[in-house]
Amino acid sequence: MSFVDKFNMTVKVLTEQLSIAVPHSIISNNKGYIFNLLDKHPNLLIDAFVIYVLKDKDMIDKEDDNYFMNKGYEDITKDDGHMIKKVFEFKNIWVKLSDRNRYVVKKYMKCLCKLAQDYFIENNSISM
Repeated sequence: MSFVDKFNMTVKVLTEQLSIAVPHSIISNNKGYIFNLLDKHPNLLIDAFVIYVLKDKDMIDKEDDNYFMNKGYEDITKDDGHMIKKVFEFKNIWVKLSDRNRYVVKKYMKCLCKLAQDYFIENNSISM
C-alpha cells in the first residue's frame, strides 16, 4: 500500500471518528466532500498537507494543545485553505472533544505527519 493510500485511509478514519464525536461540525458536515475528494483526487490532500500542515510537525509531535486549540488556516488564500480547514482545523471543535478523543486526534495527526513526510521524501528522491 502506498503512502498516499495509507494517508487517505487514515484521513477517512479520522473524519469518521470526528463526525461521530462532534456531529454538525465543519468536519462532519463535509465528510462526503472529503471522501469524494480523496477518491477522485488521491494526491490532492496529502500534497496540501505537506505544504500547509507538515511545517507544524514539531508542535503536533509534542501534542501541544495550544496548536490544536488555536491553529487556523485563514492565511491560505488558495482553494487549498478551504479544503484544509474542513479536515485539519480543530480549533472550533477542540473544547467539545473528550480527553480520549483529543488523544486520538493527536495520534492520528502524528501518523499523518509521518506518512506525509515519508511521501515527501520518496517523491523528492525520485525526482532528483
